[in-house]
Amino acid sequence: MKIPVRPPRAYRLRDAYRRRVWRSPLGVVGREVMLFGLAVCALGIVYEAPEIVFVAVLIAGLGATVAGASSVWVNGRRVGLVRRGPAVQGVLEAPRRVFVFHELFRGKREKSFVLPFRFITPNGQTRRGKIWICGCARPYLPEGAEEWIVYDPDGPRLSFPLRLSMMVAPH
Repeated sequence: MKIPVRPPRAYRLRDAYRRRVWRSPLGVVGREVMLFGLAVCALGIVYEAPEIVFVAVLIAGLGATVAGASSVWVNGRRVGLVRRGPAVQGVLEAPRRVFVFHELFRGKREKSFVLPFRFITPNGQTRRGKIWICGCARPYLPEGAEEWIVYDPDGPRLSFPLRLSMMVAPH
């Protein structure tokens, strides 16, 4: 499946979740908090401390709620941008590793990276953006490559390479 460069583009929220290589920053952090809460909960059970178990379950629930809500919110905004956003040529920069504990024992292909990029809008403004991606996408998005970038003229933070909306994680 290919997405045309000119809007309108056919894309649904369901498409944003089909093994996509992009990630939402608060989703990753929420997952980290949730796993921390579950680890503390296990310690509370081992040491027979119901107060610790209660607080840990609240922390895990908060992390899961933040991760889920953030994912739906960010992907909903991305879907709207894919459907209606203008596209310009941009240049990808070198991805940087994001260190999170729950990915410590995963392979390099499944770790999170931040992919920075820059682009020039039709009115001549140079903008920079970044998006969190899975490590499996790194070989396909080399530094210096030119890609179509969809952007929101009113909010430059919500911009990303259009190609990411169709890339599928192989794992």
